[in-house]
Order: sequence, then C-alpha cells, then structure tokens
Amino acid sequence: MNQKQPRIVIVNVWHDDNKGDGGICEGLIISLKQRWSDAELSIVSMMPYYAPVSPNAHRHLRSRFPDLKVFSSPFVAKDPSYSPDRYGHLRKLWHIPKTLWQLVGWLPQSHPALNAIANADLVISNGGQYIYTSNNYFASLFRTFRNLYPFMLAGNYRVPYVLFSQSYDFRYSDRLDDKLVRNIESQAQKVFAREQISLNALIKEGIPKNILDLIPDAAFALKPNHTEKVRSVLSKHQLEKGKFWTITVRKWGIHTDDFLEQMAVLINRAISQQLVEKIVLVAQTLGPSRGENDRLATQKLAQKLDLDAVSVIEDDLSPGELVAFYGEAELMLGTRFHSVIFALVGGTPAYAVSYAGPKTWGIMEMLDMKHLCTNMSDFDADLVLKQIQESDLPAIARGLPAKIDNLKQQLSQAVNTLVLK
Repeated sequence: MNQKQPRIVIVNVWHDDNKGDGGICEGLIISLKQRWSDAELSIVSMMPYYAPVSPNAHRHLRSRFPDLKVFSSPFVAKDPSYSPDRYGHLRKLWHIPKTLWQLVGWLPQSHPALNAIANADLVISNGGQYIYTSNNYFASLFRTFRNLYPFMLAGNYRVPYVLFSQSYDFRYSDRLDDKLVRNIESQAQKVFAREQISLNALIKEGIPKNILDLIPDAAFALKPNHTEKVRSVLSKHQLEKGKFWTITVRKWGIHTDDFLEQMAVLINRAISQQLVEKIVLVAQTLGPSRGENDRLATQKLAQKLDLDAVSVIEDDLSPGELVAFYGEAELMLGTRFHSVIFALVGGTPAYAVSYAGPKTWGIMEMLDMKHLCTNMSDFDADLVLKQIQESDLPAIARGLPAKIDNLKQQLSQAVNTLVLK
C-alpha cells in the first residue's frame, strides 16, 4: 500500500433525499474506512452546482463523515428541481464541450471534481442500478456518457477504477451506448455485481471473468444509529418493539393505483385479523424529483385507510436512523428495496415488492428469501398475507444477525482485493 495518505474518490453519488442511494454510499464508505482508515475520501455528486437541490444534497453523508470532501457534478446532469427558461437548456449544454475538453486533457484542472479524479489513487462507483441502456437511443447515449465520464477520465490519467455493487442491464449489443458500457467495464480493475442476474449479464456480454465478482449491496454494511430523533418518532406514534409492521410504497407507472388498492386491503385484513397491533406507513424517499417523492403514494394509501392503528411517518431520517427504526418492527413490507435491506440489517424480517430491474428478485434470492417476494404488477393482498402468515418470522429474525454479518464480511473482503495506484 502507498505510504502517502490514499486518495479515494467515489463518483456518481445521488441525493440524500433518496435514502437507498444515500445508504449505498454510506455503506461503501464504512467498508472503505475499514481497509483504509486514514484515506482522504471524496465524493463527486450527480448534482450540478446550479441545481437548487445541490446545497443540501449530501447532508446525511456530511453529518456522518465530517471529513468527507464533496464536489458538485462537473457535467450537465439531471436536475430534478430545475425548470429553465427558454435559454436555460442552452446554458446547461455549455457543460458538454467543457467536459469533453477536460476528458481529453486540454483543461484537466478546470473543475475541482475532475481534478480530484485525475489525482486519485482509486476511483470507485457508488452502487445502484444506473448503468443501463434504454429504447431512446440519443437519451440513452447521453445518460451513459454522463454516468461513465468519471471512468473515462480516470483511464486517461491511469487511475484504477472499480464498479462496485451494481445491477447491470444490456439490451442493444450493436449500439454505441452498450459498446461504451462494455469498454469501460472491460478496463476496470474490478466489476462487482450485486446479484446473480447481473453477473450472468456481464458474463454474457463478454466482460473478462477474472475482473468479475458477486458481492452484496453496499448498504448491507450499514449500522443502526439509535438517535434521539428515532426515539422521538417511536414515542410520538406509541410504537412498541416487535408490535408493529412498517410498509413502504412508491409510485411506479400504470400499476400504482391497483397496487395501492391491494395494499390497503392487506392492511385492513392484517388489523382486523389481529395479526399486528399497528401499521406504520413510512415515506422512505423524499425526493429530490417528484417521481422519487414517496410522500405522494404514502398519503394516497393513507387516505384509503380509516384506522387508528395506522400511522404515517415522513421524517427526514438518515439511512442509519432508518435501520434503527425498522429494527424495532416485527416485519417490513417494502416496495423501496433499500427499506427491505435497512430492515434486514436492523434484524427485522422483510417481504419485498419488486417494481423494476433485477435487483429485488436477485438479492432476495441471494438471501434465500425469494419466497418472500412478489411483483408490484400482480400484487395480491390475499396471497401476500398468506405467505407472511406461513412464514416463521421469529425464526427468520433469529437467523438474520449471522446472515448479515456474513454479507458485511463479503463486502470487506471485496474491498480488500482492491489495489491503489
């Protein structure tokens, strides 16, 4: 290992309003610090400096890791809060040639984020499910470049880079966007898939097997944070440990209304059959875009219920605080998959609802919990309630600590294989 202080840059970090993405980054930092306790850690945000949501984008990460350096995106990026005037899009497009110039080395130090990448000892991606291609070719190509430019720059400066704990989806083998993804992945030091479905896709696309590995989602490295804020929420809603269920829902396409109707049926039956004393609806993700704001779907579900036994929580809890809060419940019924991970890390059994991509089914299969999973598109209250009733929740809870410890060890072992510049 280098004698100097290692400089590690985590790229493509989304907004802390999305607690799943924030939890992934927090878990990754925990794993990196276990290996390199003295490392200088930086993140490159996906939020551009001009975004109104940018100043508060990484509040939980900054609070959790006070020494963390945060750089805004050097590239035109998706800004969920930005409504430009007629010239606004043209002003944003100016960032495209600037970034291209920087990538080829003409302006290597014109932005702090690019300077940090060029001088790093290791560049590592924040995990998630954002490396994929889609039907709209030009939009897909733009998004692919936006997500991969940090690795292009790292390659130019011979900085090793790693794709960590990702889900992957390939659709158009002859298109430039898919070729760009394969090229970046093939030159990485390591490419880690977070479930078998994605690993199979990488193998099928011809990514060298010697750089591939299967590891858990980085959020499994989280630790519960039992703060006064968590205790206040529990007290306010009169929640006793092991005597309530937590439920997360989200809006997702044409299936949302039918899904919420079935979820309301499930909640009413669970209460009327005295399967649980209280139900807590948690808006886990609060933004930053309207589509990511779970308060909308949560409130819509709450309006279908007229029960004193149902509470709604919209507090801005950090990932670690959510782990602690969900850990007090008897069961998590989660549509936001990271609410499932947070609950499991907290020691609470979980039932997962998959809405898109391979992550939910793949990770539940990795956990030997595929029988506790269904699709949003065909969510059936009777079937899900039956599956929950037939499950031995106390036995699942007893087995979770050893299972989660094993996943944490796998993450540590993965980080231990990484080599600095």
